Amino acid sequence: MDRLGSRQLDQFRDLGYVAPLDVLSPERAMVLLDAIDDYLAAEAVLDTFDLTDPILIREVVGDDGGKRFEYADVPNPAPTVFPFFFNIWRHDDRFREVAFAPGPAEIAKQLLGADEVLLMEDNIVVKEPHTGPVPFHQDYAYWPLDRPSAVTLWIALGDVDAARGSMQIVPRSHLLGERLPVSFGDGRSLMAEHWPHATEVPTAPDADGHELHSYEFTSGQGGFHDAMVWHGSTPNTSDLRRSAYVIRYVVAGSIWQGGVRMPYDDIDCAPGEPLTESHFPRVA
Repeated sequence: MDRLGSRQLDQFRDLGYVAPLDVLSPERAMVLLDAIDDYLAAEAVLDTFDLTDPILIREVVGDDGGKRFEYADVPNPAPTVFPFFFNIWRHDDRFREVAFAPGPAEIAKQLLGADEVLLMEDNIVVKEPHTGPVPFHQDYAYWPLDRPSAVTLWIALGDVDAARGSMQIVPRSHLLGERLPVSFGDGRSLMAEHWPHATEVPTAPDADGHELHSYEFTSGQGGFHDAMVWHGSTPNTSDLRRSAYVIRYVVAGSIWQGGVRMPYDDIDCAPGEPLTESHFPRVA
């Protein structure tokens, strides 16, 4: 990928996203898509969960008297419809090669105005045939960082049109402040009692008078969006699976707030400390 031009940078600053971009060749996208199909067919043991799982967050008091947030287990009788693979780069060199590629990482540096960026995480999101929408949400709401110092790259693996679940973005919503995270399982807003400063993302932003941009991508295309911009996707009404590869880049030196701001898996980084490169490797 080439670095962005001034017009594309202006679009990102103004609208909160830049798309469509040619990220991967169709051939490279097919390699990743075949890998996903293999994982799903084999039910591979990876860091994965179901985005439709009900989520419960509870506040606990540790041995040191400090308060932390953690996820509580909630039984889910619903079938898996949005498999979500987490930190796939740790398991598969095919994805690691893309996550560590210099082109997208350099663009992330441009968009974040950073001297160095780290790989925060990567995800595979699968939307099975005849499944519902992904609700509008704001990425930063789910990230245990001290500030929204990260950006998301969303890559279509296979063509994505309106029938398969197109990406929807509310332009300029990144300027409207922090919002509550929402459970993808039952639509509840999370953390409302703990974040009195934040409000909900509207479930139907266009009905509330917000402009709505929808994007369809050919395989390998994608776009970057701001950590604060509202976005979601339409239902997959087709007979085909829809897959996407998502990479999140974060400014080096950002402060970790895992367990204090939001729950997160245990890593070698204490709340209040800068992100450690042992878990969040430098990519540019």
